[in-house]
This record gives sequence, C-alpha cells and structure tokens, in this order.
Amino acid sequence: MAGGGDGHDPWDDPSLKGFKRYFNNKTQKGRANVAIATYAVLAVYIVYAKVYKSKKAPAPTNASDTCRCD
Repeated sequence: MAGGGDGHDPWDDPSLKGFKRYFNNKTQKGRANVAIATYAVLAVYIVYAKVYKSKKAPAPTNASDTCRCD
C-alpha cells in the first residue's frame, strides 16, 4: 500500500497542496482522479468533434469535368 507501511497517510501530507493534492501518484485517490480526468477530457473531445464536425459541401461539378469527348 502507498505510504510504505509506516502508518503515514500520503493524503494528509502537508507538502501536497492544491493541484498536487488531488492529482498525484502517491495515493489511490490521486491515481483515480488522474484516470477520471483523462476519460473526461477524451469524452469532451469526442462530443466536441461530433457536434462541430465539418460538413463539407460537395464540390461543384464543372461541365468540362463531366464531358466525355470521344
């Protein structure tokens, strides 16, 4: 278990402040928060890509492009 078995809980470590307290690799809770944040960012990206997917209009056809001159 994290903490080396000395009875010290890394979550109570006074050196962990702010962002480092919630996203660290010393605690199970910190690693879970990193994984959750990663999945959340991926989900937001996928939703953004689906909503704002560019729908390109078909290229205008030119009469000279479709002409078959045999």
